[in-house]
Amino acid sequence: MDAEKRQNRERDLQQREQEREQEKKAFQEQQRAEEEREKARVAALLERPAPGGPVADKTKHSSSSPADKYADVSPQGVPTTIDVNEENAVKTLVLIEKIGKSNIAFRHSDNTVTYKNKSIDVTEAKSRSEGSFNYQSSVVHDVREAVCSGFNAAVLSVEAPNTASRFDSPVWPVLNRIVRSVLHANTQENGELNPHFDLTCAFGYINNDRVKDLLSEDESSPFESIVVHPSPIYGPRIQQLRYGQITSGNGFEEVLSASLSRASEDTVLSTMTEGVAVAFVLAKQIRIVDGKEDIFLSSLVVASAGSDATPYECGLNRIRNDYGTIFHLVLGGPCYTCFMFNTADDDSIRVVGGNKGESAAQELSRLFDLLEKMAVLKNYPLRSGSVKRFIKFVEKALQEGQNRLKGDVDDTQRAKLERYTNEQQRLLKGAYKMLEDAGISATEV
Repeated sequence: MDAEKRQNRERDLQQREQEREQEKKAFQEQQRAEEEREKARVAALLERPAPGGPVADKTKHSSSSPADKYADVSPQGVPTTIDVNEENAVKTLVLIEKIGKSNIAFRHSDNTVTYKNKSIDVTEAKSRSEGSFNYQSSVVHDVREAVCSGFNAAVLSVEAPNTASRFDSPVWPVLNRIVRSVLHANTQENGELNPHFDLTCAFGYINNDRVKDLLSEDESSPFESIVVHPSPIYGPRIQQLRYGQITSGNGFEEVLSASLSRASEDTVLSTMTEGVAVAFVLAKQIRIVDGKEDIFLSSLVVASAGSDATPYECGLNRIRNDYGTIFHLVLGGPCYTCFMFNTADDDSIRVVGGNKGESAAQELSRLFDLLEKMAVLKNYPLRSGSVKRFIKFVEKALQEGQNRLKGDVDDTQRAKLERYTNEQQRLLKGAYKMLEDAGISATEV
């Protein structure tokens, strides 16, 4: 009997390994297909239209000194504290609110959390006082550094029903901290932002295939059918959302706070059990690489799904829907990702409404299962948003296309190749112009 059990267990392990290999191959094929579209997708940033409206006021961003901490990077364009050669695992941050007279259902050490006799190893576990967001996190610090250094990054949170809703999640103060750090890192000695620096943000509520712009002050604005423009390098861009300019940390915090307040007071949004609130930040920064200037384009995704695990599950499982399109690159792709699990230490209380007939403890168990999956997830290795790197990529693709044109191809294939090479030339022209506009020598590429 024991031998039979061992055989069954070995067979199950082999089957799971085969499934993982199949999933890995499918993702690699998807990555290759998206790489072919990278040139077209990046054009949205190379030729980005003026933002639809301000997200921050036009006040000067003051700073006592420039953020030299982020100015010097390695010859590969990598910050010294983030090694792209290391395994890029998803970072898990568990934040536990300490409640008075709690049943203490959640227990934790620095790197382990336990619920219902199941323990999970996490990157970091922190506690906070009831009603307070004060805590120190090395994971949050590292995400800030990744963003400031030109890498794609994400902070994805879930909120147990015993602690907070989507709109008063601890993840939003993290977004404010990151924005302030990016502004600081791109401030000159005179207190002015670098003239070639650009930071924009969109903020929306996504429910399956529909989206509502949360930056809009028109509370009657409807949900619209969503159109997602994905990019394997620069993250998702939502066509229906307004991307506004960020020039001030205080101004951004005021606008974000007002947007969250409107959403929490909205009788529809505040009672929804499905969906995710997401901020999409796009950054263009000047950085020094091996003593030479370069432009780095990158994205930051910050989201709260409340107690709804579905949006992130779709990203994890490569589901072909809008959730999957938005989250599949931050969950498995080349991104510095933090998964934040927010809960109180008492699973007998509920402060946020949930699914009908489901207790707070049942919801917690679902979210805890999601944490377990995130704790073992490995993302693809990081790669920077260097425009010079992009130019080398496109030049290689252009050369390959031109070489194929010299071969024996029929008229239909020749027409396709000509369109392809013309597109590469157009993208190269845009990328070189971006460097030229920033006063960066194109001969150094």
